[in-house]
Amino acid sequence: MLRPGDDADARERVVLNDLVDRMFGLDDSDDSQTDIVLRRAAKSICTACPVRLECLADATVNMVEHGIYGGLSLEERKSLARTAEADGVEVRDPGTARARGGMAHAIGSSDGRHSAEQSLDEARRRRDYTEWLKTHGDEVSRVKARESQGRSERRRREREADKSGLVETTLF
Repeated sequence: MLRPGDDADARERVVLNDLVDRMFGLDDSDDSQTDIVLRRAAKSICTACPVRLECLADATVNMVEHGIYGGLSLEERKSLARTAEADGVEVRDPGTARARGGMAHAIGSSDGRHSAEQSLDEARRRRDYTEWLKTHGDEVSRVKARESQGRSERRRREREADKSGLVETTLF
């Protein structure tokens, strides 16, 4: 924690790191309007990144459960992975996902390290998925649109539920 009199550059770095964490959803930030705007900005930044598809493939293959990677949220990454898997591309290790209940990292040896075979399998899935993403860029757009529509629908239902809750409380 910085105290009065600390280096201004250090204070600025702390503020910027917090902002980046909130933008890319890497912390436990809430769904305030500010955080929603920040995550939109992060997704926009990702669209210009030269390693966007590799980042997306890495986060998806490794089942990272938080944050914006490759310009997509967790739900968008899952949806896109399902689409690729339906197209015959092995993206996520089904045994690992089941064994860990969908947790973020693959099961390694007892000391937590991956075996050489697991590492090669992850590298193959990452490579194959990246290639699929390069040839199916339109799927990324479709998934983003579908997920956005789903979020809008959920927000609409929540507003309606809130309104009906307000009506009920005013009647009694």
